[in-house]
Amino acid sequence: MKKNKELREAGTKLKTMSRAEYRERMEWFREKARLDYNTGISSAKKQGKLEDAKKMLEEGIELEKVMKITGLEKEEILSYK
Repeated sequence: MKKNKELREAGTKLKTMSRAEYRERMEWFREKARLDYNTGISSAKKQGKLEDAKKMLEEGIELEKVMKITGLEKEEILSYK
């Protein structure tokens, strides 16, 4: 029931919104989606690098070499273990 009320209110707001307000709102949503996507990609890349670093250390590769290969800081690598 609450959801139906919220949908009706949103529909009413959309009908009364000017074209400029609508375009501005849509631009905001696009920018938010872009930023969320980029944040997710960056997080996944870093997670992958951390997993690779862990495997390299397990294989006996020196920490300094792991840092150079992954581009990660010593603290990041050691805190992931």
